[in-house]
Amino acid sequence: MSFSSYLVGSFEKRLGVLTQFQIINPTTQLLEIHAIFLNDSGVVEGCVRVELGPNALWETDTGKLADKLKTDYGVAKFFSLRDGEIKPGIVGVQRRLAAGPGHPVDYAAFAESNLAAVPEDISRDDYNYIGPMCP
Repeated sequence: MSFSSYLVGSFEKRLGVLTQFQIINPTTQLLEIHAIFLNDSGVVEGCVRVELGPNALWETDTGKLADKLKTDYGVAKFFSLRDGEIKPGIVGVQRRLAAGPGHPVDYAAFAESNLAAVPEDISRDDYNYIGPMCP
């Protein structure tokens, strides 16, 4: 798995499922991460911007994002920027955690997958389209 400037995955909140995202900056550069969450129709529901230091990890989940996500499932997009420009520099995973007996604290099962890296030649056009929809 190589690092990218644009990762995509999906989120789920139905039936007690929680989706967790981990974004990793394996570089020695300070990056700005723009996380954009869309509903299943492609409408932006929420955005989060964070600085991610060298060799650092940022973690969030649908529980922490509940005030931004009005829908129960959708698309998650993560863009990596350096000095205001789209630049490769992130890898990421998503986990689906299924509610266990003590819901929502205990989870009975989970599935993990890498976030898909979108080709670099698409990153700038997609960010230029979707980025302005986020304050």
